[in-house]
Amino acid sequence: MSAGFDVQHYWVTSSGDTINFKVAHLTPTAANDIVAVRWGDYTSVITGGTGKFANATGSLDYFGVADFTNLTLVLRYRGQVCYSK
Repeated sequence: MSAGFDVQHYWVTSSGDTINFKVAHLTPTAANDIVAVRWGDYTSVITGGTGKFANATGSLDYFGVADFTNLTLVLRYRGQVCYSK
């Protein structure tokens, strides 16, 4: 089984604000080209951003499917963003 994959996320909101993240590590549950992403196997940590996300903290946890043949990733996420005062 693969040791996993490092993924860099950058989110941009419709107003143009960005959310920055540390590099997230995806631990796959199978060695094939299509793998399940279970809750707890893939988390990204928020490291700030721009606009209302400047100095924000928090994290997101993901659940879904990764298809490494077609280079697609479909995820649901949950978590919390803490805004700076």
